[in-house]
Amino acid sequence: MDTELDSVVVTTAVMHEGSQPGVDDTAMDLDHHPLLNDLVLSTLADFIDKSDLTNFRRVCGKWKDAVEWKFRQECWVNLCNQDRLYKFLQDFQRDLLQTAIPQGPSNIPFDAFSLAEIQFAKGAITSPNKHTRPHPMDLNHHLFYNQLLPSVKQLQLKPEYMSIGQFRKLLRAVGESLRVLEIQLDENITTRTRIFRRDDEMVELRNLRKIRWMTDLDVLQNAEEFNGWSTDGSFNVGFLKELYASAWSLQYLECPVDPSNHLQAIHQLIDLSRNPFHSLHTLKLGVLNQIGFETLVSLGKQGLRLRELSVEGIGGHVLSRTLTEVLSQQKETLSILDLGKVIDKNREHVLLIELPHLRNLKHLKLYFSCKMRFQSADLFKKIPKLRQLYIAGDTVEKDCLKGFYQLQNSMPSLRKLEILLQYEVHYENLAGFSEIFPNVTALTLGKPSKNALKILWTLWPELRELKIITACHHIDEVMSGIPIETCQKMLAGRDYDQDILDWYCDEPSIRELKKLQRLEINVQLSSKFHSLSCLPSDVSAYMALMHLPELRYLVIHRSLISNEASAKLDESMANWTSKIDPIQLRYDETIDAFQFHRNHQKFMKLLCRYPHQSLHMLPDFMTSLWMNNQLDL
Repeated sequence: MDTELDSVVVTTAVMHEGSQPGVDDTAMDLDHHPLLNDLVLSTLADFIDKSDLTNFRRVCGKWKDAVEWKFRQECWVNLCNQDRLYKFLQDFQRDLLQTAIPQGPSNIPFDAFSLAEIQFAKGAITSPNKHTRPHPMDLNHHLFYNQLLPSVKQLQLKPEYMSIGQFRKLLRAVGESLRVLEIQLDENITTRTRIFRRDDEMVELRNLRKIRWMTDLDVLQNAEEFNGWSTDGSFNVGFLKELYASAWSLQYLECPVDPSNHLQAIHQLIDLSRNPFHSLHTLKLGVLNQIGFETLVSLGKQGLRLRELSVEGIGGHVLSRTLTEVLSQQKETLSILDLGKVIDKNREHVLLIELPHLRNLKHLKLYFSCKMRFQSADLFKKIPKLRQLYIAGDTVEKDCLKGFYQLQNSMPSLRKLEILLQYEVHYENLAGFSEIFPNVTALTLGKPSKNALKILWTLWPELRELKIITACHHIDEVMSGIPIETCQKMLAGRDYDQDILDWYCDEPSIRELKKLQRLEINVQLSSKFHSLSCLPSDVSAYMALMHLPELRYLVIHRSLISNEASAKLDESMANWTSKIDPIQLRYDETIDAFQFHRNHQKFMKLLCRYPHQSLHMLPDFMTSLWMNNQLDL
């Protein structure tokens, strides 16, 4: 593949030319290896270096029929480089009619390029900058617009600069085949009108299902700086009307910036009966002010019914009665409701959120802040089918949750609970939640204390997923059951025989969650949980791994710690590397343990020496090799 391609045109499986230097091909005869099942190959897709793909695929006979589609890479063609565009289009034209996967290396960035496959491709376009002269309309340009683009179903437009004419030409080229449009445009386009209708010619995007507006802004931070009002994305309502009028089948709209203008454009279209928008069922909005909520009320009166409503921030002196009216209009259809943070810190009155009877609501997300209160009376009677509850909040607002703690009835339907509060979650809080939600199987905690984690296996023994956003200071002890003093001695001396011995486990631990399938610690979120203070050692991680029979996915992120802390961790880590394929291990590059992506070639050779080893027993087998000093990675 030409590694100098710059911008995405089509995404398909990638073929790399040449093999990785230093790889012994004869030692990697993996055609019928029992360990290389679909699950293992799928895991390799996340870890193997892209430069090794050609060699690995050539020697692995199971590749084509297993998970070749997992190896996807976006291949970019930059419109401002005419030579690269010409070469790409030449290769594309030469291989356009091929219907089989090429047996040898290909000069184009695609393995299979039949017309049927390109119809399911994903494309993205970048445009020339302001100082680049326009391309001549030669044959290859016509090939690009007339043969490639009309087959693209998903298009991403994020240019530094794009002329109005080029923008119209791109949309006309994709035409009725386009299903998904991800877009971020310069003001020279978004402030203009008569782009989609010109000389009685209308750009039609009849089959467009999803529009996602992109932004480089931190929407909430930007809104807080300007007291609930957005300052980015100057969208002309006329431009938006023209765009949405061409999207007859729009179902999903995501607009993080200036959502009120987008809603007004849709509202005017409905008033003019040009586009009834009967199929629109999902709105994901940024910071919405009072005008935006009033427009939602008007849209509801015109017949708009939503399955999902997500508002990242509430600002602009939104009135409680307006929000209540919006929810009441959507009570029969709403399945997902996400109400974000109240941005306007200077508002005089508290925003009271009182839910109507939402009989089909299954996912509820609430952000408690200083100017918001949640009316929880008869909550469970109003949302009887709720399965996921997400609660976030500021540090000073502990009183906001009292309504939940004081509820007398339980909600047996709830399966997933996320508590991401800025203050530490104690065991009393979890005990109260366990009485209300006894059947939780997936739990996410923002800042759990040691005692809170230690009662998890008592409160919810059926847990299958556990995510800890910020680990407590005694996470090693909680994971392994080994007292912290013993853990420290083991780390200092690095006695490898002690790492897996049960008699050091004096206390209950996460190992008691026998049905746990996913364990994630210090997961990186965008919700400003940046104080990652304590991280599990390889000892406790390995202990938890070896004693959780159902565990299939383990993630421990370390990328947010300082360089000094990373150096100290590296000093205490064992100098061995293992990758246990049934379990997806994703460690940051600051740790040596389980760092498979640096040693995958050696690991593959190791597996080839034991072709009859079962996948199910691989963890124990790897342990035995390690203890006998035979794990020579």
